Amino acid sequence: MGFWSGLASAVTSVASSVCRVVTGAVSLVKEVTPLALDAISKVANVVCEVARSLGFLKIEDDPVTLGDKIIQAEEKGITLESCQSDYDLYMEKIRSFRVDPERSKAIDEVDKLKASTITVGARIESHYGTSIAPLIPLIVRSAAFFTAGRLKAILDAGIAVVSIAGYFNSAFDRNTSATVEGQIVSAGKAAQPEMSEDKLREIVRAERA
Repeated sequence: MGFWSGLASAVTSVASSVCRVVTGAVSLVKEVTPLALDAISKVANVVCEVARSLGFLKIEDDPVTLGDKIIQAEEKGITLESCQSDYDLYMEKIRSFRVDPERSKAIDEVDKLKASTITVGARIESHYGTSIAPLIPLIVRSAAFFTAGRLKAILDAGIAVVSIAGYFNSAFDRNTSATVEGQIVSAGKAAQPEMSEDKLREIVRAERA
């Protein structure tokens, strides 16, 4: 798997451990690997906010600090795998882990963000039973639209993630696009009941590539 070469060694170890527990996370790793700081910052913020709304993270669990702890804990043998895939137990250990300040300085912020995105993203994938990898480029393209609230509403609605990506990338014919668009608008209405369907449809269409 050549894509591992795009990750710093510290993040590679984290990604490898996560993928051994959540095999589908390989696709997520592939999408996260090439992202630069600005892009991964957007993705990490959205992914972690979705996780907070699902109760997987606490309000104070910010992506950079979390990623720092994940990387340093990994180096000490504390992994999701070593916790028998018990995410709650793993997060307890991560939160209580005391980082080495000097080691923290040596870890790039982009790597901390990738570590938290991969780890938290994999938990979201396990919860919904689907990969969120196709959503990553959409968040990068328009984080203002693809907010945590909208993405959670779409995932809660059970809309196929590949259909979401296909719609916003204009990959479908008119009939398929109309069907998926209706599903997205309905999910958006659940997240923003105060907004009319016509307005939501207008906003959704404006985001298509």
